[in-house]
Amino acid sequence: MALMFKGAVSDIVVEFDDSVVSYLGAHTSLECEVGGQLFAQFGSSAVVIKKITQSPVLGKSKRLLFQPDRTIEQTVIYSMFKDGYHYVGDWHSHPEEIPSPSATDLVTIKSVFINSLHVLSHLLLVIVGTRSLPCGLFVGLQDKDQLEICNYMTALETGKNSDIKPDTAI
Repeated sequence: MALMFKGAVSDIVVEFDDSVVSYLGAHTSLECEVGGQLFAQFGSSAVVIKKITQSPVLGKSKRLLFQPDRTIEQTVIYSMFKDGYHYVGDWHSHPEEIPSPSATDLVTIKSVFINSLHVLSHLLLVIVGTRSLPCGLFVGLQDKDQLEICNYMTALETGKNSDIKPDTAI
C-alpha cells in the first residue's frame, strides 16, 4: 500500500508508490548500508515517487557508510528523464530502528541540492531503518538552507484506506 508523508512546514505531500514501498521495505535489515535514487512523475497534487534505484558504490559499502558512484547515478538520471521520470532525491539505509540523518547525510543532501542543475524547490532525503515501515522510514525535504522533516500521513489524513498500521510503540 502506498505511503504518504507531508512536510511539517511546506505542506509538500510526498507519496511512495506501492512498488517503491515494497522495495524500501525489503531493505530494513541489511548488514551494510545501501542506497540509490528516487524518481517521480509530476502532474498531481503530491510528488509521487514511482521509481527507485540502487546505486553502485565507490569502494565498499559498510555498516555505517554508503558512498554511491555519482558518475553512474548521473547516467541513470539522464536515462530516467528520457522515460519521463524526474530525479527528486536520494535514499539509503541505516542500521538503526528509527533512522535519522547523520551529519554526513545533512552535508551530502545539501551539497547535491546546491550543486545539481534543477528547478525543484526541494530534494528528498529518505532513510530506511531496521523497523518496519512507516515507522522505520525518515523522509526529509532539503532546500538551499535546511532539511525539513516530513510526517507520516495516516489513512484518515489522506482519505485512502491503508492496510499498513503505524507502529506506535516507539
